[in-house]
Amino acid sequence: MAKHEVTTILPADRGIPALLIRDHDGWAAQVAAERRERLDDQVKAAVADIERGNEERRRAPPTPLAELASGMRANAALAAEAREALPRVVRELAQTEALVAGLAATEPPQPDAARAAWQQANEYSHDLSAWLAAHR
Repeated sequence: MAKHEVTTILPADRGIPALLIRDHDGWAAQVAAERRERLDDQVKAAVADIERGNEERRRAPPTPLAELASGMRANAALAAEAREALPRVVRELAQTEALVAGLAATEPPQPDAARAAWQQANEYSHDLSAWLAAHR
């Protein structure tokens, strides 16, 4: 594609800066043409990839029926496992909850506050007497 020069540069002189004169419509057309050219290249590359894939598939040997049947059985087994996963998890959760409920039922009753205070005081005095006996 022939490039159209859209910018003219007038050289500078002493005390006079260089001037850039741009043909705006020409510049916009050049930018649009460059974008269009890039897009065309991308489309050509995509079409070439598609055609190459089609050619590879056309030349590939057909898949044997035994392999197709094996794959179909494997997919059916995976689907069955996925269908059974949720009920299995629910069943295991119910068993775990039953086990936890059974363990909670066998726990000893919690002591009342007065008995807990008395035990704490008794343990403190026992520990204190043991410490005094060891340090005399």
